[in-house]
Amino acid sequence: MKTGGFVILDTVRAHKQIVVMVVFFCLLLFGPMIPGQLENQIFLAAGIVSAWLASEAKTRARRGLVILAGPIIALVIVWRLLPPDQLFISRTTAGTVFLVSTIVFFIYCGGIIVSYLLKARSVGPNQIAGAVSFYIILGTFWSYIYTILEFFHPGSFNNVSGSEPDVGARFLYFSFVTLATLGYGDITPRIPVAQSLAVIEVIMGQFYMAIVVAYLLSIFIRKRLGS
Repeated sequence: MKTGGFVILDTVRAHKQIVVMVVFFCLLLFGPMIPGQLENQIFLAAGIVSAWLASEAKTRARRGLVILAGPIIALVIVWRLLPPDQLFISRTTAGTVFLVSTIVFFIYCGGIIVSYLLKARSVGPNQIAGAVSFYIILGTFWSYIYTILEFFHPGSFNNVSGSEPDVGARFLYFSFVTLATLGYGDITPRIPVAQSLAVIEVIMGQFYMAIVVAYLLSIFIRKRLGS
């Protein structure tokens, strides 16, 4: 007879992607309360977990996750352990490497999740939650792109200012507004490169709905008609 702990563990295993989706939504809801760069690091960890759960055990996908996660984890540890004077000297280099490594890692995680969704032969709660998780990863990925652009070319966007955590949160908000084609207009790209990136994100958001979501919907309808 299973105890309550084993029942909870079995439930989590059966609905693993749903758990990750709930974590993402909690991060979006309570992100402003999380201090410093910890919010971005938790987002990254949630993306890793989502990709890990979407991949099969002992596959190249999981080995790739481990290999790519190594440099990022090392950078975070070094960032935490370095004295403030040395941190200031290496700030630009370490920050740039961390942002670029994170972008590459998000691309890899997104590819694993999309592969998991496109291989689905039936649509259940885990597939739906995986699709939502990938959408959130997509928005987070583009927020890092905008952060790098602003890092190298300050003033690329209007109404983006403040400390680094505040700027990151503002770009996370701008990314999801752009991805969903809401276009509130409170943050706007100023230079042509920023405008082009925003257009590409809009196109990716629309194609995601037209391809991935439509594919899952077609599987669901086909199963229903077949039954």
